[in-house]
Amino acid sequence: MSGMAASEGAQRSLRSAGVILGGCVLCAWCWLASGFRHSTDPAFVAWSASLLAVAVIDWSFWSRRRRVRHAGTARDNPAAPSESGTSRALGFAARLRAAALWVALVLVAACWEALGIDTGPKVPHLTISALSEVFRPLDAALMLVWIVVGIGYGWALTRTPDAASRVAEPSEGATDTSWGPSQTAALVAGGKSSALALLLPSNRAAGVAFWLLWIFAFVVADLVARRSRSVLYTSGEIARVISRSRIARIALVAAWTYAGWHLFAH
Repeated sequence: MSGMAASEGAQRSLRSAGVILGGCVLCAWCWLASGFRHSTDPAFVAWSASLLAVAVIDWSFWSRRRRVRHAGTARDNPAAPSESGTSRALGFAARLRAAALWVALVLVAACWEALGIDTGPKVPHLTISALSEVFRPLDAALMLVWIVVGIGYGWALTRTPDAASRVAEPSEGATDTSWGPSQTAALVAGGKSSALALLLPSNRAAGVAFWLLWIFAFVVADLVARRSRSVLYTSGEIARVISRSRIARIALVAAWTYAGWHLFAH
């Protein structure tokens, strides 16, 4: 038993060392790639190499999962029993509440981007693409996030496919409170971007601070979700929930690919 425990400990240490080494190599690559001016051949090659690397890693995740299934060690979830219309409505309400943190983060980022594009002449754009062209560290960090998102998405899709079933369902007769004042305020803010654009700060440092805080909020949201006892979706679970159909998966991969091309190669 002691020999087996020592072997497992050695394997964990080896995996940890591999993760640390891979992280260092990835950071160094992102810094190197950030030195290439956008819309140049070196920038396009760097983006293409990053895209290929993510595709190979995600393929390895899929290939490993397929081997495990063939070996008979993976268990398929039983088909969910049919639900009545009321149960489906309650299920949707619970799923919407479970995704509230991520919906809020997406709305905040979308409103900021819309307001940043809607700035007047001689005012610096505070969109993430404009800021990354000015600040090399931000460009490197953005590429790091883009690559990690691509790898994380591939990893999430190889986990348990129906993680949404773990979200707590509301009891019968519960009031649907999934749409609240915060969502309404976000909708109004999005509809009045032309007027509110004047309220944005006019210096790039404030824009960089906003995006750093947004990433920090993303990490905090995931930590909160992990401690919510399956009441809120984690980042991996929300990725699986929105990727249940093949069309959704293709659309998300296409959006991620285009985002990388627009941010680093175009």
